[in-house]
Amino acid sequence: MLISLSVHRLESLLLQAAFAGGHKDIVKLLLQNNADVSQCNDDNESPLYFVCREGHKDIVKLLLQNNADVNQCVVNGESPLYVACIGGHTDIVKLLLQNNADVSQCNKHGKSSLYVACKGGYTDTVELLLQKNVDVSQCNKHGNSPLDAACKGGCKDIVENLLQNDADVNQCNICGESPLYVACERGHRDTVELLLHNKADVSQCNTVEESPLFVACERGHRDTVELLLQNNADVSQCNDEEESPLYVACAVGYRDPVQLLLQNNADVSPCDKNGISPLLNACKGRHKDIVELLMQHNADVNQCNICGESPLYVACKEDTEIQ
Repeated sequence: MLISLSVHRLESLLLQAAFAGGHKDIVKLLLQNNADVSQCNDDNESPLYFVCREGHKDIVKLLLQNNADVNQCVVNGESPLYVACIGGHTDIVKLLLQNNADVSQCNKHGKSSLYVACKGGYTDTVELLLQKNVDVSQCNKHGNSPLDAACKGGCKDIVENLLQNDADVNQCNICGESPLYVACERGHRDTVELLLHNKADVSQCNTVEESPLFVACERGHRDTVELLLQNNADVSQCNDEEESPLYVACAVGYRDPVQLLLQNNADVSPCDKNGISPLLNACKGRHKDIVELLMQHNADVNQCNICGESPLYVACKEDTEIQ
């Protein structure tokens, strides 16, 4: 009995090694001798899962011809289709779909095959999945949609394809971040332009009331800021701390966004909840060029915060602390 179990275990290990290494001739020989195509390791990883992950198309074909379960998942819920999409193995994805792979199957985090294909920027793989009427609105446990994933990576072609397949341009994640917000955060101008052309809400804020313009200014994406302003973004829209786009741009020291905001009539006076003005922020950060810009637009040099600290006081204090 012990000898029989040992031999069985050895055959299993050899089979898994052959599949994982892509040794087609050995795999064929083992299958001809009734190797169990469904036998998994301790993590429930099947031979088909292995070769889909590694990109061995010929062996995938062999296994499917021998009735491998196309939807058998590992312990974390990842299917063969899922791992093929992660790797961008389009030919394998096509084979799996031809063998009725479940396009709606997600892993334990709620990530679908479409989601990971969009995240990886694999346009051809995404097109194959869309041809199978996959749900373009299916989100992971954080509420991130495939469109959100494509916008994060700035994959314009995929974004366009998803929108043509009725993806919701204003669908937000659990933090209230829209696809437009995500694209603006990363400065993907072409993607931002495409979303706006498809009627993305330029004023849609996240859960802390940060707008797409706010985050674009915070990250210093000049071209994106310019595009948003051309599409009537509100320069005075503040977050829940009463911080404006101008406020945050002055704080981080991005001159070009500051200049664009001022050219679009941003008010230099509004302060946050602590009475900190854009000018005081610029002084605190020692951003001389921005201080000059603000003063050219009549910023009040004597406007104090709630502690009574003026821009001059802050500038002297910061300079002393640095020395």
